Amino acid sequence: MISKQDIKKLSELARIEVTDTEAEHLQHDLERILEYVEQLNRAEIGMAEAFTNVTGLSNVTASDAARVAVNADAAGLLHAAPCHDNSFVKVPPIWKKK
Repeated sequence: MISKQDIKKLSELARIEVTDTEAEHLQHDLERILEYVEQLNRAEIGMAEAFTNVTGLSNVTASDAARVAVNADAAGLLHAAPCHDNSFVKVPPIWKKK
């Protein structure tokens, strides 16, 4: 059985705010989901073969080989950057610490 404390702990871990009313609804919903999963675990499957790919489709990916070689010296590229430190290009942060 899932307790309200479990729901509160999960909401803290997920960093979402959950009211007491929402916690009750979530508790009820999660219990029903877990009961259903338990029913599935008890289901007799016999010698049924597992489906691994029912569509017959396969994933197509491009090779990771370099397509274009850049003939430029690293020092020249680094010097062209607006801000650099030793051999690193400095860029502004994408998020700020609180």
